[in-house]
Amino acid sequence: MKRTLAISASVLTLSTVGLIGLSPTAQADSRASCGANRFCLYEGYDFERGVYRHKPRPGSWYQVNLPSSINDQATSMVNNTKYGVHMKVDRDCFGDAYYAAAKSSDKDLAHNSGNNDNVNNRVTCIIIVK
Repeated sequence: MKRTLAISASVLTLSTVGLIGLSPTAQADSRASCGANRFCLYEGYDFERGVYRHKPRPGSWYQVNLPSSINDQATSMVNNTKYGVHMKVDRDCFGDAYYAAAKSSDKDLAHNSGNNDNVNNRVTCIIIVK
């Protein structure tokens, strides 16, 4: 009987430790769904729905006009790169900007402190800063 209780307690302990060790955070999930060394924009809040992935190219800073699939539709972002990214609201990369620091994420571009709130559903261009 004691042996059965000891085995049951061990299995319960291992199960609990396993569950705690494997439960990922929302931020870790968003980073993983974006991919390594990628900058991602999502159509939905909390990193949901359509996603645009951009892999930085070698060289100095540069700008990218977004494709129509995500243009003026981004509401959350993940920056898994080692570079800063400016999100702009003009096709010519002028206008309001939001700076995404390297290795950062934002599940709601509409409600921020320290960044411009006017980029939600308005990002048309990104500038990769190296």
